[in-house]
Amino acid sequence: MSTLPMRWRLAALVATGTLALAGCEAPEPIEPTQVVRNNGFASQGLVEMEPTSVRAVRKSTSGNTEIKGVGCQLLGRGYSARFTTPAVVWIPEYGQASPLPTVTCELEDQTASEQAKLQNRTEIDTTGALLDAGGLLGLAIGGAFSGTRQDRADDNYAFWPIIVEFPTP
Repeated sequence: MSTLPMRWRLAALVATGTLALAGCEAPEPIEPTQVVRNNGFASQGLVEMEPTSVRAVRKSTSGNTEIKGVGCQLLGRGYSARFTTPAVVWIPEYGQASPLPTVTCELEDQTASEQAKLQNRTEIDTTGALLDAGGLLGLAIGGAFSGTRQDRADDNYAFWPIIVEFPTP
């Protein structure tokens, strides 16, 4: 049994699946990097600090290859972090109102950026449960119901793993 907290094991699983879908080989575990809170960091409305993996890849016609050791900076409203890929960065999460930070990485003479994307974990979990319970019919009925749902204030949000892509030189 792993000694890592469940949250870290889930983050590693999501990152592995994301990179597999992106055409990369399975990544190795990565250590967390803490964000630096600057002036303007608002603790009011903060739901939690969300661990988010960041990786750099070289995009080519034959697939993506992970690049290790790329210097990056994450910039958000009131916080920042400098790190080397691959990394896990703790990003402040404010629910559906979360501002989306940007990661900019430099490799030799190239610069590439990627903005973080927010996911509604409540909807993802609900969709999975509907598929398990009733297959496509359950998903269709549940989807019609969830589409009418207006209040998302209590939903659980998280950031997708961030993959910064560099073109082949």
